[in-house]
Amino acid sequence: MIFLLLLPVLAAGYFISVHHPYVRLSSAREEGQRLYLRSVSLGFASLALGGVIAFIFSQLLPRYVTISVSELPNGAVLAEYVFPLDLVNYLAEAMIESGMHKSSGAKQSAWLVLLSGASLIGAGLIVLHAYLWCGLRARVFHITKDSDAHQERLPRRFFTWIKAAKARIKLDITAELLEQSPLDRILFRVQMTKVPLQFWMRNRKIYVGFVVDCAEPFTTTGTGKEVTIVPVISGYQNEKDLRVQFTTFYHEQDIEIELILRQDEIISVSEFYWEAAESLQSKERKLALRSSDHE
Repeated sequence: MIFLLLLPVLAAGYFISVHHPYVRLSSAREEGQRLYLRSVSLGFASLALGGVIAFIFSQLLPRYVTISVSELPNGAVLAEYVFPLDLVNYLAEAMIESGMHKSSGAKQSAWLVLLSGASLIGAGLIVLHAYLWCGLRARVFHITKDSDAHQERLPRRFFTWIKAAKARIKLDITAELLEQSPLDRILFRVQMTKVPLQFWMRNRKIYVGFVVDCAEPFTTTGTGKEVTIVPVISGYQNEKDLRVQFTTFYHEQDIEIELILRQDEIISVSEFYWEAAESLQSKERKLALRSSDHE
């Protein structure tokens, strides 16, 4: 009979790990014992919350609620409907009447069944509380409404707002989790602000472009191993004097492609300033002309 309680606890823990906004991002790639232990701990948290709620309701609610229906002129009762609110005793009596359990342990089994359902309710409340708290931190209730949104029906407008709120909560949590890594932090920040970055690679290649996608954070393995950019300029670092020489200008050729870079191949990253790059290129051209004149 104990499995009636263990299985819902594990299901509740898995539900929280999948739908909780913070837990889902922080444990996206957990596996093996770590994932099992997290699911079990979250399941027992939902069991504790559901157990407290079930105990409070069992103490406050009456055993039965009687609803009388009368349509007679003298006010006599035509029918009475009795609804049991004491679920423990109701389940225990149902088990005894159906022959599923003896009267000695029926109440304990009824509590196990009730706690199993209460753990699932507790998991839902934990996820709901997390979304409300993260939503307040991310200021999702201040999302401006588009002018076109007023032309939509109310249910569609509500689901559109829910989608935008979840996206903002995800961005807020991702930014918090990526604070531990300088590279991941700057990649995520420029992805939001649309600032070009200059990537220095191990093979002396240099790329300048906009970050369009960087991986979500993972607890066990850090972030993903690739970064997707839209390159604007590319070149290389001269092996002799280590000067930067740009050879391909994608923006002048009206070419827009996506390039995937592995993080372990990136040596350094810095923000790219067009003015500094243009002045550096002009100085190099002047130096090249002077050297050719002396020759």
